[in-house]
Amino acid sequence: MKIQATVLAICSVLILGAGCVDGDVDVSENSVLNEVTVSGMTFDLPEEWNVQSVEGDTAYINLPDPDYDVVMPFSVKSSDHMPSEEGLIGVSDAGFEIYSEFCAPAYGCWYIKNGEDVYIAAFEIVESDQPVPEDLDGIWFPRGGTDDETAKGVVFSAR
Repeated sequence: MKIQATVLAICSVLILGAGCVDGDVDVSENSVLNEVTVSGMTFDLPEEWNVQSVEGDTAYINLPDPDYDVVMPFSVKSSDHMPSEEGLIGVSDAGFEIYSEFCAPAYGCWYIKNGEDVYIAAFEIVESDQPVPEDLDGIWFPRGGTDDETAKGVVFSAR
C-alpha cells in the first residue's frame, strides 16, 4: 500500500508539473540507469532488477520470476568492525576496498572500506509469495535470489 501511495503521489506531482523528493525511493534521473543509493553509496544493478523501495539502510529489489513476486533485501550498514587484510578481494573503480565476509543466512556479505569508513553490504534471503511446500521436512527458502558473481558485480560497482 505504501508503494502504491508513493507512486500515486509522484505521478500526481509530475502531472501537475511540480517536482518532488520522496525519502523512500530515489526518483532521480540516475534511477533510469538502474542504480540504487543506499547509505550514501550508489550501486549498479542488473538490468532486470527493479528497486521497489529504499527504507533506511536497506533497498528492496524486485527480482524477475514468472510465477511469484520475489523481493531481495540489499542492506548496506555502517560497521565498527575493521575487516582483516586476508579478506581483501579487490578494489572498486571508485577506490573502495572490498573484503569478503561469511554471513548466514544471506546470499553474500562484503565489507566496503572507503578511507576510514567501513560498511557491511549483504544480499539477504528473498521474500516471496511462493507457498511453502506442504510436505516440507527441513529448511526451505523460496526460489529467487542471486549468484555470487552477480552480487560481487553489484558490490564492486559501489561509488
